[in-house]
Amino acid sequence: MKKILFKDFLIFTGCHSHDLFQGSVLVINGEIIQVYRDEQFIVDKDVAIIDGNGKILMPGFINSHTHIYSTFARGMGLPVFNPTNFHQLLEQLWWRLDRALTLEDVYYSALVSSVEMVRNGITTFVDHHSSPNAIRGSLNEIVKACIKEAGLRGIVCYETSDRDGERAKLEAIGENNESRSFVESYPKRAAGLFGLHASFTLTDETLAECARYGMPIHVHVGEGPEDGSLHQQRFGMTAVERLNHFGLLNPASLLVHCLHVNESDLPIIKSSGARVVFNPQSNMNNGVGIPDYSKFKDHDILVNLGNDGYGFDLTRDMRTLLISQHLLKKDPKVFSVEDLFQVAFINNAEYVSNNLKANLGKIQKGYRADFVTYDYAPPTPLNGDNFLSHFYFAIMENCKPTDVLVDGEYLLQDGILKRQDEQAIYKVSQKQSADLWKRI
Repeated sequence: MKKILFKDFLIFTGCHSHDLFQGSVLVINGEIIQVYRDEQFIVDKDVAIIDGNGKILMPGFINSHTHIYSTFARGMGLPVFNPTNFHQLLEQLWWRLDRALTLEDVYYSALVSSVEMVRNGITTFVDHHSSPNAIRGSLNEIVKACIKEAGLRGIVCYETSDRDGERAKLEAIGENNESRSFVESYPKRAAGLFGLHASFTLTDETLAECARYGMPIHVHVGEGPEDGSLHQQRFGMTAVERLNHFGLLNPASLLVHCLHVNESDLPIIKSSGARVVFNPQSNMNNGVGIPDYSKFKDHDILVNLGNDGYGFDLTRDMRTLLISQHLLKKDPKVFSVEDLFQVAFINNAEYVSNNLKANLGKIQKGYRADFVTYDYAPPTPLNGDNFLSHFYFAIMENCKPTDVLVDGEYLLQDGILKRQDEQAIYKVSQKQSADLWKRI
């Protein structure tokens, strides 16, 4: 039995936006057994004590949508790259990349991404994968690298599409179905969703076939006009209406982006219980728009936060979401740090907790000990009333986590990776990515 007392930390519990206090956390076998709020207490002699010396301790970050396979796109030059719309961007960059991936590429992409997730305080991720010429076993490579070896938690899926033919479609469906086994193989650590590419690349027959598996879907919706007005012209209904028509929407479904959705789509999303996932940096970079939080909030639709594979520092998307809403509405009051806390902490945590069957995202008794620490010296008074302002406008700006733990195990301690050899991983990944670029 492993017992650890994390003593004398400034604890932000994540239970609500003002819950900050000096205290200690007792963890036994990866579970938070007690949170002490400055009261006197006695611990057993067999408890290991970690002295925080006043460092901030808070829940680890959760990324509700990423693309691990995008890792090797960094610095990649393409002989032809001149997209004039979103569809051409997919064709000239992302679809060329994913078609060239081997299982070994997938594995090393995942190793690199896991290093960077840990260094940026992400303890749980939700990935959306594509490698049309290396489908079978691809999700296992991600789970092996990120969960088994790096120690993270994750929810994975494969991007089913008709764009690469019948073989790829059938293998994708099979890979998604087999992802159910991760729940038993990695309890509370891994789970699977049923991945779909944007529905403009899916026939009615394929959607009907996918629906038969009864799994929650993870799908891009309304990212560009191809899945917005053009989709409606082609299929006679919106992407949301079409997914709903085939019975693919439920409370565990993730509808990613939702930039180009109609007002009539919102009651459908609300009644299904599906969640929307914003990825503001990626949307702005691709020139497809800025997500509008207010219209989903007005319909009581839950919104999560991801980053669409745009690096692995989720705090950048936190800040981008905050300031983009101010710009969109020309009103700095329209989206507050409290709104951002609801999206990035509460909503993200509730979703992965339900899917991984584990209590995640809070420093609270009965929750898993997934947290990050910061060594932050505030230049102005710091208390529960202003912690979020310090976090979003100072801590994120000036600090990286000093420690990252999952189930009470250090993945990063005093800035040093504990389970991974970063230099060795990057050395191999440089060769691996160079070979990939040659194939492209």
